[in-house]
Amino acid sequence: MRKVFGAAGWEGTLRRLYPEAPLVSLGGFTFPIWAEVAAPELRGDLDSAIGNIIDHVRPDRRRYDAEGRGFDNRGRAEFRRTYWRRDEVRRFNAETFALDKIERHGPGRFSIHARYGTYFQSVATSEMLEREFVNVVSRRPNAVWSLSDFPRRAWLRERAGGNELFNGAHRAAALSVAAVMIVKEKRGYSALLSRRSGDVKTHPGFQHVFPSGILAPTSSRYGSERAEYSVKRAFLREFAEELFGYDDLAYDSRDLRDALGGIWPIQHLLDATQPGPMGQRPAVEVRYTGISVPLLTLRPEVYVLVLVRQSGWFDELVSGSEFRCRQHGFNLNWEFEDDRDDIDGKRLDSIRVELDDRFELTGRQRLTPLNTVPHAAAALWLGTQVARELV
Repeated sequence: MRKVFGAAGWEGTLRRLYPEAPLVSLGGFTFPIWAEVAAPELRGDLDSAIGNIIDHVRPDRRRYDAEGRGFDNRGRAEFRRTYWRRDEVRRFNAETFALDKIERHGPGRFSIHARYGTYFQSVATSEMLEREFVNVVSRRPNAVWSLSDFPRRAWLRERAGGNELFNGAHRAAALSVAAVMIVKEKRGYSALLSRRSGDVKTHPGFQHVFPSGILAPTSSRYGSERAEYSVKRAFLREFAEELFGYDDLAYDSRDLRDALGGIWPIQHLLDATQPGPMGQRPAVEVRYTGISVPLLTLRPEVYVLVLVRQSGWFDELVSGSEFRCRQHGFNLNWEFEDDRDDIDGKRLDSIRVELDDRFELTGRQRLTPLNTVPHAAAALWLGTQVARELV
């Protein structure tokens, strides 16, 4: 990774492979991801981009392609290797919503249609595209490579009719959701990021926004299949899980009709999005900001902005969390390395990236493809655009 993203060839290669997909630029650095901001009239509904579940067949989580979807046979060995190394705690083959196709209805207007897949299928058919890219480009990092140099990507393009960015055929590209939290400070704003832990399967040690996670069912027993395919539900689940330790919201761990009911951080956040008694603007605004397709994995993501307008609201949420529920105080879960552990008093500023009053990075912290997940760059790029319009 360091050899590839420390040189110029990767960018020229992606621009050759995907000339119709402009790359995201943030803070003076380009990232290997395409993104498009949501149309203004859609931003109030977090599920604006949610389409239909096209195929209702549930996958056999023990096998690579039991459903006969025509996955690349070169991914079978990776699936088996990942499957036999599972621990059912941090490395498990969760069911996911996988990309079927993306329909474009106009600028910033999309419908993402899904079918069922599994996380290990996604690793073997989507994440492996990134590994192939890095392995090839690292041989001559300053060279601009052609599609024929990437056999698995070329195979996929042929079967997707030349539109592998929006066509999920012949792979199980797990859809995901990421939220950027932008917090009002005494001076300017800050965005919350932290490094991914060494226990995660992809991009360990890279900075990412939180909450973020795979778009997946929360329970096989939930009453409405369509209600499970929801950005809002995924975002709220990850908010409670990654920030406040509600790991029991994982798949099938609660035999409840609505596994998100009665979770105090979720309710506290939702209450803060309501206007004040005299019509004052809410302390927090939550918006859908757009979608992306990272050009290395081709695994789409939907984005959310959590704009904390009220200075001190987030700090009070953190400081008061242990009094509300001792078991679920603010503490980033195992997916992140909570850098505050190395700082006396676990100061919150250790997980903050400074922004000015125009939501531009101040330059004190450099976010580059060598230290930041592409999805995080897209989340910040989209989130700051929407935040400017909200204020």
